[in-house]
Amino acid sequence: MIVPPDRPDFVQHEHFLEGWFGDQRPLSTIEIADIYFNLKKSIFAKAVTLAFSQIAPSENVRKFLIEAVQVKNKYITEFHEV
Repeated sequence: MIVPPDRPDFVQHEHFLEGWFGDQRPLSTIEIADIYFNLKKSIFAKAVTLAFSQIAPSENVRKFLIEAVQVKNKYITEFHEV
């Protein structure tokens, strides 16, 4: 469930790496939507890449596309865990 903020939050200081080393803030709805869109896009790209790998005339192209499918699997796992 997405809880709306009770008051506006303004930038007090610029700490670009604070989420990596300090306290983490909750994701905004825009960030959640971007992650969801990237997950769906990666799933579609994986399906298209896998389809092309099955009909690729060259063995080199086929190997390249299979490697791309494996990379897409990593991205899908990462997006899904968020």
